[in-house]
Amino acid sequence: MEERYSKSSRNKKISSRIPVILAIIILIFSSSIWFFDYIDGREQVRQDTKIISDVSTTDIELKIVERIDLINSIMMTEWISTANITHLFNYDRFLAIVPGFFSYYDSYLAINYINTSDVISWVYPFESNQGALNRSITTLADGSINDAYIEARDTKQVRITPVISLFQGVKGLASYLPIIFENQLVGLFNVVFQIDTLVDVVLDAFHNQNYNYHLLENNIQFYEHGTKFSHTDSFVLETKIVFYNSVWVLHTRPNLDLRFQGSIYNNIEILFFGILASIVSFAFSRFIVNQNKLLEENFKKKEEIEKIMFQYQKMDDLGILAGGIAHDFNNLLMGLQANFSILTDIQLELLLNSSSIDKTVTQEMKETSLSIQELLERSVNLTSQILSFSRQSVIDLEFINMKTAIENTLRIITQSSDKRIVITKTLEKEPMFIYGNTSKISQLIMNVILNSIEAQPNGGTLDIDMRISNINSYHIQLGELDRSIGYDLEKMIVLQIRDSGSGIAKEDLDKLFVPFFTTKTKSKKGTGLGLAIAYRSVRTMFGDITIDSVQAEGTTVNIFLPLITKNYLIEKNIKFTQISNEGISEFDIKLSDKIKDSETGKLDEMKETEETRPKIMIVDDETAIRRGLRIYLKDKNQAISEFENGIDAIKFYEENENFDLVILDVNLPGMSGIQVQEKIREITPNQKILFITGYSEDSISVDPNSNIYILLKPFTKESFLSKIGEILSPEGLH
Repeated sequence: MEERYSKSSRNKKISSRIPVILAIIILIFSSSIWFFDYIDGREQVRQDTKIISDVSTTDIELKIVERIDLINSIMMTEWISTANITHLFNYDRFLAIVPGFFSYYDSYLAINYINTSDVISWVYPFESNQGALNRSITTLADGSINDAYIEARDTKQVRITPVISLFQGVKGLASYLPIIFENQLVGLFNVVFQIDTLVDVVLDAFHNQNYNYHLLENNIQFYEHGTKFSHTDSFVLETKIVFYNSVWVLHTRPNLDLRFQGSIYNNIEILFFGILASIVSFAFSRFIVNQNKLLEENFKKKEEIEKIMFQYQKMDDLGILAGGIAHDFNNLLMGLQANFSILTDIQLELLLNSSSIDKTVTQEMKETSLSIQELLERSVNLTSQILSFSRQSVIDLEFINMKTAIENTLRIITQSSDKRIVITKTLEKEPMFIYGNTSKISQLIMNVILNSIEAQPNGGTLDIDMRISNINSYHIQLGELDRSIGYDLEKMIVLQIRDSGSGIAKEDLDKLFVPFFTTKTKSKKGTGLGLAIAYRSVRTMFGDITIDSVQAEGTTVNIFLPLITKNYLIEKNIKFTQISNEGISEFDIKLSDKIKDSETGKLDEMKETEETRPKIMIVDDETAIRRGLRIYLKDKNQAISEFENGIDAIKFYEENENFDLVILDVNLPGMSGIQVQEKIREITPNQKILFITGYSEDSISVDPNSNIYILLKPFTKESFLSKIGEILSPEGLH
C-alpha cells in the first residue's frame, strides 16, 4: 500500500510539472523562431548590403580607370602620331584635339599640358583653370610636394594623386600621363577629376535612397553620400577600391528601414506571444502544485526516511561483512606476528649457541626476516584499508609523519607500477608532521600518484618534492586552525607531485575537483571521484590543493597542509627523529653486536667447478623473487648470475653468452622482458628463455618450437624446478 502511495505521489509530481515543461517549451520554441528570424533577417541585410557595396566599389574603380585610360590610350596615340617633333609643342594643335575628349565625360575639371621644366604650359578650359597656368607642378595647391607627379616623371608611368584640394577650389584627383616620343619624355598630360561629380554618377544609380556611403583614404573621410553615420556601426560594410597607386575604402550602411529588418525588434511579437503563453502555463502549473502540495510533502518525507534507512541498512550490512573479515584477518596477522617474533628468538638462540656462524646462512636468515616483516606490514595496511572502506574503523585525528606516509605509499606503488616511469623524491630533512587522519592522507597521496602514473602510459618521470615553505609564498587559503593544536602560523608543508604526462586541457582545470568529472577514457574506467575525494580530504585537514598543467608538458599537483611545530612535538613527547637504518629488521638489530667477528663462515662443501654446472641467468627487478629463485636452484648446483634490470643483463650477456637458460620477468625497468629477449636472440638465436609473469599466457606470443617458455606467477618450488628440469632435459636437473 505504501509503495502504491509512493508511486502515486511520483506520478502526481510528474503531472504537476507538465505545465511548467510546456511553458518552457513554448518559450523556447517561440524564442527560437524569433531568434532565427532575427539572424536570417540580419544576414539578409548584410548580404544585400554586400552586393550593393561590391557593385558600387567596382563601378567607381572602373569609372576612374576608364577616364584615365581613355586619355592615356586615345590621346597619346593621336598626339604622338606625327613625324615632326615640333607638333608636340604646338598649342593650336592642343586646342584642336583636347576639347573633344574633355566633353566625353562630365567629371573632367581640366586637361593640362606640363612641359619638361615641370611647368603647366597649357590649360583647358582656360577660363576655369587659368590660375594653374605657368605654375610649377612639383608642389600642390596646399604647398606639399607632388609625389605622384615626380614619380610619374621619373618612372614614365601613369600615376595619380591621393584626394587633394585642387587649384579649382574643390576636392579631386590629379593624374599624370607621360608623353613618350622616340623613347624620350617630351612632357606630361595632367587630367583632373572632381570627386563629387564622379562618385555621384555611380552611387545615384544604386538605390541611393536605401543606402548611405562614406569614402575614406588613409582613414580620412573625403566624401559623403546620404546621411552621416558612425563607421563602428555593426551594419556598416567596408570594401576597398584599388586603382593605380591609390587605395580607397567605401563604407556602406543600409537606411533605417533595412536595418530594422535585421534588428531584434523585427517580429518581436513572436517573442511576446511566447512569453505570454509561458506565463499562462506557469500560472496553471502553480495551481496544480498548490493543490498537491500537502500530499507531496507527506510522501516526500516518507521517501526521504526510507532512503536514509535503506542507506544506513546497506552500509551497516557492508560494514558488518567487511568488518568481520578484517577482524578475523587481524587475528590471523596477530598470530603470525607473534609466531614470527618467537621464531626470530629461536633462530637467535641457535646462532648464538653455535660454535661457528656461517655468514651465508646468517645473511639468508636476515633477508628472510625482512621479507616476512614487510609482508606482515603490507597485510596490516590492507586490513586498514578494508576497515576504512567499510566505515567500521574510527576516524581519528592524530599526528602523522608525512615522510613516513610518502615512503609507505611509494613502497606499495613501486611494486606494481610501470618500470618505465622513473620515480624520484626529494624530502626536506626537517620533521614534517600534520594533524590528520592516516587513512585519508594515504588515500590522498595514492590517488594523486596513480593519476600521474596513468597519465604516462608510455613511461616518463614522476617527481615528488616535499618541503616547508612560508604560507604567504602561495596564493592559497588554509582552513581555520585550532589554536589548541601546535600549528605553525607562518609556515606550512608543500607537497608537489609532478609528472611528464600528456597534461590537462586549460578549459578542464576548473572542473577537476567537481564530483564525477573525469578526463579518463572509458577503457581506464575513471569515476571522477578521485580528485573530489582528495580535495575533501585536504580540506578536512585544514589544507588546500591546486593543480597546474600544460598540455604535452605535464601536470603538477600542489598539496598544502598546516605544519605542526617542532616545539609542540617535543612538548607532547612525539618522536620525530628520522631513523637512519630504515628497513633493518628486529632480527638484524639483535645480531648486529654478536657477529662482528664472524664475517667469513664456511664455504659450501658441495660446490662444484664452474665448468660442470649449468649456467642460468635470472633477470627480475624484485629482490625477493631473485633471492627465492636463487635459493630454489642452490642445492641443484646451478651457476647463477642475477640482475635487477635488462640493461645490466644484456651487457653481461654480451661478455658471457654461454648460458644454458635465461629467466626473464616480463615487466622490467628500462627495458621490458620482451625487449631483453629480442636483444639476447640477436646474439644467440637459439638461446633458451623462460618468462615468469603474473599476466596471462595470452600476453606473450610464443612459438612452441622457439625455445621460449612461460611460467605463471605465483608458483611453487616444485613447479618451478619441474619446469627447469623440463627445459634443460636431458642435461638438466637430476
